[in-house]
Amino acid sequence: LGLVYEIRMRRKNESNTPNGIIFLGDLDPLATDGSWETGYIFKYQNSGQWGLSMYTGGTLHGIAGAFSSAITPDWNKLTVWRVGDEISVWINETFLGTYPNSAYYFGYVGVGMVESSPSDPSPLLVDWAKVYYSANPPYAK
Repeated sequence: LGLVYEIRMRRKNESNTPNGIIFLGDLDPLATDGSWETGYIFKYQNSGQWGLSMYTGGTLHGIAGAFSSAITPDWNKLTVWRVGDEISVWINETFLGTYPNSAYYFGYVGVGMVESSPSDPSPLLVDWAKVYYSANPPYAK
């Protein structure tokens, strides 16, 4: 069975800072800035960029990323399906690709954002999130 992690989220105001979901990660230890040091992150920016990366010992390693017209400045649904050694990702049910990676097979899930202007905060809203197992991809590939 594969792990599906899905979330509907919206970032107000900031178009060039990442927001995303962390999966198969570990909270112990946290980096000094409060970020996770281990796990995968699937992120997007309201400007249309997305990325899939992996944290190893606090260092971020890019796996994939590009521009997608599926990303909106409003609500976005991020979906990850991890099965075997492959990670498949969708934004708003638009397939972005399948990427081989076998670094992590278990861990926690979370939500994160980068705040570029602490004096003028931009909230991250989460409508819902769910994690479940599935032998089939949640959407067409």
